[in-house]
Amino acid sequence: MTAARKKFVGAADATTIVRELWSEHTAESPIVQNLRHQMANTFVLYTNYQHYHWQTYGPLFRDLHRLFDELAKEVLADLREA
Repeated sequence: MTAARKKFVGAADATTIVRELWSEHTAESPIVQNLRHQMANTFVLYTNYQHYHWQTYGPLFRDLHRLFDELAKEVLADLREA
């Protein structure tokens, strides 16, 4: 079996596992509800960082502006992974 074929088979197995997990957990499931809640909290954190990014002023503006930009990018990357 070639490496590409092994990778494909592994992906198919992972897809099967994910489908089985999702079939067990409906939208009303406590697990799904908790994940939705956590995703919403993460999005609020991202929007807050963006807000602070644009609302900073004073002698530390440059440093704070960059800090909040980096933090927002990290949170957005986490949201995209999920």
